[in-house]
Amino acid sequence: MQLKKLAAAVGLALTLPAAFAAINTDNGAELFMLVWNENGSYALDTGITVDDMLGATAGFSFSRSVLGGEWSKFIAANPNTSTTRWGLVAADGEGFGDIGEFHLLVTQKDNLSPIVNNTTTNTITPNAGTYAQTVNQTGTHTLDFAVNGDSYNPKGTEAFYRDEILFGPPGLYIDHAIGGTADVFDITVGSYDNLEQSVVNKLAGKATFDGTTLTYTVAAVPEPGTYALMLAGLAGVAALARRRRG
Repeated sequence: MQLKKLAAAVGLALTLPAAFAAINTDNGAELFMLVWNENGSYALDTGITVDDMLGATAGFSFSRSVLGGEWSKFIAANPNTSTTRWGLVAADGEGFGDIGEFHLLVTQKDNLSPIVNNTTTNTITPNAGTYAQTVNQTGTHTLDFAVNGDSYNPKGTEAFYRDEILFGPPGLYIDHAIGGTADVFDITVGSYDNLEQSVVNKLAGKATFDGTTLTYTVAAVPEPGTYALMLAGLAGVAALARRRRG
């Protein structure tokens, strides 16, 4: 089961087939979740595409369980989850890095908006894809793009992940504590000036990982009738307060 396209997570209560598309790093890239600490890392192919992410509207959501053989290996080697971190990455690196061509979707430590220039974006996006292909050679990932997988990669192996390996040098840290809530950011090039800051947009949803399940949700917008009821209730409370004062 392969990391076909590193894609960002979002879901409008998607009904997906039992086998999702494998993660790729070109057009239509898919979400890749990473969980790691000092002893090893775990990678999960979610099957959610960058296009799903960018097009998500109110009510969009999805969840993925990590339970299984590869996760059990990670937990056995890393029983103390207090130092365990997690994050999401999607790298659509198809093309030559022209304006708006690459899309790098990431969570960010402390949910701070990433600050990177165009050179960094055009460098890290394909690098993230290269890392994904390394992970593809491990665990239950295969060359079959029709099926997703996951993997445990011990410290010292080529596919072992730490923020410092992929994102740390330019200041991108995707990590969050287990149980934490994460924003997801879309980073893309907005001009041909290499030193200009890249365009960063925060997506509407929130991602969480509780130690067994990854969830991404874009909050539903209340129906007009719900707003009407709320306004009517507020009006009633205000009227009651006026009568009491009188």
